[in-house]
Amino acid sequence: LISLVTYQSVTFIVTLSLVSKSDWFKKQNFLGPFSKTAAIRLSRYSLMAVVSAIVVPGAQLIVRNFIIEHESIHQAGLWEGMNRISGNYLMLIISSLGVYYLPKLAGLKNDTEIRKEVLTVFKVVIPFLLFASLLIFVFRDLVIYILFDNKFLGMRDLFPFQLLGDIFKMGSWVLGYVLIARAMTKTFIIVEILSCTFFVVFSALFVNMYGT
Repeated sequence: LISLVTYQSVTFIVTLSLVSKSDWFKKQNFLGPFSKTAAIRLSRYSLMAVVSAIVVPGAQLIVRNFIIEHESIHQAGLWEGMNRISGNYLMLIISSLGVYYLPKLAGLKNDTEIRKEVLTVFKVVIPFLLFASLLIFVFRDLVIYILFDNKFLGMRDLFPFQLLGDIFKMGSWVLGYVLIARAMTKTFIIVEILSCTFFVVFSALFVNMYGT
């Protein structure tokens, strides 16, 4: 909790020091009249963020508890550790998409331009993912030893499934950003809830059939 607050604060201070030197940064921009229209438009993005912040960790919590109950707490630890590795290396791509791709999509006006941009990003993201996944798979034992210890060696069996899933997951993120950029709030929320529901249902089904 301390690290979460600290790194966000440091990021804020550094960002503030950089943008304060920009021409557009003026105190008047922060002291203007309240815009109800702008607030309503921005609330759509807030709602999408809130839904994601609730259903995604919620789904993972349900699956983790299911594994603890039907397998063991050790297996749940391996599964959680694999998720942490996956989440950390994917954060590089997710951050890049948020900085470049999302604003770019928001500025595009027609479907042809959006389709072209999506394909361009796919051509960059998928090869990078394939290379990164191959690299992590080859050095998976080293990754486990550096980040965890030899008690987590059982995690090595999870790598092929997780890395393959990550490729599909990031493919869906590239498409999902179109919903965010176009403020398609209702569609985004429905898709997010459905995907998390399927994640829980299929996880329970396959854990019962094949184990973790």
